[in-house]
Amino acid sequence: MTPRRLLALALLLVVAACGSSHEERAFDRVATECRGFVASGATLRDAGQSFAVGSSNGPIVLGPVCITTLAPMGGNDTCAASSAENPQCQVFYYWYPNDPGLCGPQGCWLVCEARVMRQDPAWGTNTSALDAKICASRFLRGQPTPP
Repeated sequence: MTPRRLLALALLLVVAACGSSHEERAFDRVATECRGFVASGATLRDAGQSFAVGSSNGPIVLGPVCITTLAPMGGNDTCAASSAENPQCQVFYYWYPNDPGLCGPQGCWLVCEARVMRQDPAWGTNTSALDAKICASRFLRGQPTPP
């Protein structure tokens, strides 16, 4: 075997032996949970419990932010079209990972975006959207600092 092939084989073995970090595997599970909210009929309350919102390991939460002209998310989206009468509302769950392998040296945020409809019967005239059913969700990696 040539030295170049030996080096390539050694690098391949190192990468295979290391695998993903504990934190990366944890965020893979979070991503799976996030993408599963629509199919499971989850509410924002369910998402908050699933992500341990309010705990020291929980995410930063922003929203709901209702936008009348919000474009469809695509894929995992069962929301009605956003309109002035019934806007889609976004809730963002932000995590800042400690593992530099997840984002590189500059750092980044990992985000679960969940959407609900403002006219969801469970939200209605209540001041809280917690019981509104999630109609779209996605998990995004490598995102900039939240606003």
